[in-house]
Amino acid sequence: MNRKKLQPTKSAKTHYGHRLRKYRDKKGWSQPQLAEKVFCTGDLISKIETGVNTATPDMSRRFDVLFELDEEFEDLQELAAEEGIPLWFRPYVEFERKATCVRVFDPLDVPGLLQNEAYARTILSSRYEGDELDEAVAARLSRQLVLARKRPPWVLVLVSEWALRRPIGNPEAQRGQLRYLLDLGKRRNITIQVVPIDACIHPSGAFTLFSFADEPDIAYVDSVRTYGRPLARHEEVEDLKVEFDRIRSEALSVNETVAVIQAVLEDL
Repeated sequence: MNRKKLQPTKSAKTHYGHRLRKYRDKKGWSQPQLAEKVFCTGDLISKIETGVNTATPDMSRRFDVLFELDEEFEDLQELAAEEGIPLWFRPYVEFERKATCVRVFDPLDVPGLLQNEAYARTILSSRYEGDELDEAVAARLSRQLVLARKRPPWVLVLVSEWALRRPIGNPEAQRGQLRYLLDLGKRRNITIQVVPIDACIHPSGAFTLFSFADEPDIAYVDSVRTYGRPLARHEEVEDLKVEFDRIRSEALSVNETVAVIQAVLEDL
């Protein structure tokens, strides 16, 4: 059988694919056989092996278990997924990785750092399709690896009640995202608070505040079509800190937030 020759040094994605094919060949499995074991299609395995697509973090964990490896594919996945992150957004991802504390406000959607795969795919499908969509989803999910570090950042998220009730995908996908938020909220380093629909404050856009161990804080504001920009000037960052505190003053407590999420779940 003719097989496409791999170029493992071309990129992180092709190196990942080369290693996957190597371990699959050692087991004597076909692409469809491996696909069945990790709950995907043989076509996707083929695209991962040839560097067209990037595996998700969850799929990479399954590869490590199957091949009895010590997080080899998990480590490679983060490098491979980074190649699918748009150049303009890479500063944000770098801030996210280095930060000791991340504070996010989003009036429209569940923030990307807390999205599950189905929700992320639905959101990103408005801008991507086909293999590009798969790449964008893998890249977004790979950002969540910072939450699983031995010393993860403190994460404080203010999400609007409207964003929770907004129809994104089918009802089952929405339920999955809401359950995912409930699970994340149980982690000691993650605080999620809902800003109720009738809150007496109306911010116009999403923004993030990053705090670091040995560097000044940085803010990042979203813009049209999500082309955001970082803000480093002390006055601008401090102004957004005040804005974040104003929004949080209108937010529900953690227990009230859990009750609202559960109520939305019951309504679906």
